[in-house]
Amino acid sequence: MDIESSKLLYLISQIQLLIENAQQLRNHFHWQLEKTHLHYQASATNLVDYLALRQFDIRELQDQLSQLGLSSLGRSEGNVIASLSRVSYILHSLLNKEPEPNDLVKESAFVTFQKSKELLKEATERLLGAKPSTREVRIMVTLPSEAAENEDLVEKMLLAGMDTARINCAHDDANVWSKIIQNVRKVAFRYNRECKIMMDLAGPKLRTGKLSKELKFLKLSPQRNLSGQVSEPTPLFLFPENHLLSDNPVQVPVIQLDEKWIQKIQMGSKVFLKDMRGKWRILQIVKQVENGWEAHSNLTVYINKNTIFRLDKRKAKGTSPICMLGIPQPLILKVGDILELHKQPIIGSNAVRDNLGNLVTPAKIACEMSEIFDLVKVGEPVKLNDGKIEGLIQEISPEILKIQITLASDEGSKLREEKGINFPETNIHLDKMPPKDVEDLDFISQNADMVALSFVHTPDDVQRLIEALKARNAENLGIILKIETQSGFNNLPWLLLSGMQHPKLGIMIARGDLAVECGWVRMAEIQEEILWLCEAAHVPVVWATQVLENLAQKGIPSRAEITDAAMSQRAECVMLNKGKHILRAIDTLNEILNKMQNHQKKKSAKLRKLSVTNLDKMYKEPI
Repeated sequence: MDIESSKLLYLISQIQLLIENAQQLRNHFHWQLEKTHLHYQASATNLVDYLALRQFDIRELQDQLSQLGLSSLGRSEGNVIASLSRVSYILHSLLNKEPEPNDLVKESAFVTFQKSKELLKEATERLLGAKPSTREVRIMVTLPSEAAENEDLVEKMLLAGMDTARINCAHDDANVWSKIIQNVRKVAFRYNRECKIMMDLAGPKLRTGKLSKELKFLKLSPQRNLSGQVSEPTPLFLFPENHLLSDNPVQVPVIQLDEKWIQKIQMGSKVFLKDMRGKWRILQIVKQVENGWEAHSNLTVYINKNTIFRLDKRKAKGTSPICMLGIPQPLILKVGDILELHKQPIIGSNAVRDNLGNLVTPAKIACEMSEIFDLVKVGEPVKLNDGKIEGLIQEISPEILKIQITLASDEGSKLREEKGINFPETNIHLDKMPPKDVEDLDFISQNADMVALSFVHTPDDVQRLIEALKARNAENLGIILKIETQSGFNNLPWLLLSGMQHPKLGIMIARGDLAVECGWVRMAEIQEEILWLCEAAHVPVVWATQVLENLAQKGIPSRAEITDAAMSQRAECVMLNKGKHILRAIDTLNEILNKMQNHQKKKSAKLRKLSVTNLDKMYKEPI
């Protein structure tokens, strides 16, 4: 036997080994495959085949196949056995030899190349609707609260290229959501366009609690351009005394005044005051905010609790003293500091030190999810404020976690209220949906097309959502699983298999929290693995978080985010977050996706072993 023949026989044996391993894994997971919905039975089997393939490092096999001018299996995700069988058949042909009967796999037992494309197309259309007329990839846009009252904005978004409208249930309420949905449906009907509605459940998000807001005085200084003209006034909110300051946007100054006096204010009113320096100043009422008003001043103003507000400069009648003056005060944390994370909803505060600089009491803040106190362990890492601050759990008591700060800026990093807390190495497993999610799901099941499950960790989380939809007769509602935690990524194959029991399924790569939990360095690698696994399952992917963020927020894109937007073409849908320049961002993304689809379709890959295929981590059949 010559060297070439022995090499071909060796390659055939390696291919056959991969096929046999796939069959064994199918048998191992037969109980899971039997549960999948009719739409996904072939896809679920192909996903298991792909998991079997990725249990091996086949990079050397890929190189040898490439040297023979054969497929390197780098595009085999959607049709694993078909790819292996095709290569095996060609290798046999090179030997002028027919495959043994045991080496053949019946075509009915695997997903063909063409069938793979059809399955992904069908799954995408079931979930996201028909594709746009000019491009393959859909555009999802997070709608601001303004969309409830501004039908014209919704219309412009639709015409710019929005295919799916996203509503985040962590903000606003059912009244606002109803108005937004009404505007989306109305505008879509007007233009005979399909625009799906996706609503995110807030999920068990860990966030920092409230901070002290009381101030002794307040200085308002509008920003000016080089010509001295006001370019951006500092907003000031005027609220009645009984207003809940928890509703105040971060870092917007708040003044609480007599409720009856507040009721006299109208749009366009002028509020007069003599500031701390004895100078008369005018506040212009520019916008209604909930049960209060937003005011601007074109001059610098100093205000304290003795300042009197007037609606008429000439008359003392109709004046109001300040009841409370405040703005959320951030915690300042440096490396080596101790932060106390409290179980009870305390008002957070900075560390207190004596005249010599010695620590009297450490900085403290509440955690809005008390269940975490029973799950964490000493020595586990903690990441705060999107990973800008890091620490290690030093001590645990029933009511307080003591965290030693290990990463912060030299001058001290700011930690504000309502900021994310991540425990990347903690096994977070809750046995029920948060009460808010249960309540919001009642609305979603009646009004939306899709529901996004936030902070999904295990298949149990998916099963709870599926059962909740069944209980509401909402089984036709699409489900999108947001992968934004380390455990969510580690369990992705089993999340997919569990979700495929439902007729409409999608995966969102929520790159914000995911990057914090898994580490920024690994983010590029992780999003690739998610794309591979989802293509193997023929499940559509939503590419999300910080897509064209600078453009949407500031009107000018960075070079890096233009490249990122171009790479997003490998997903089935791309999500934009809200911003002042969102219309330009939608238009730009639409143009990028249209151009890129002529250059790129999914790319080939080197197939090393994937950690998520570790058999020890696989979910076993229930007893």
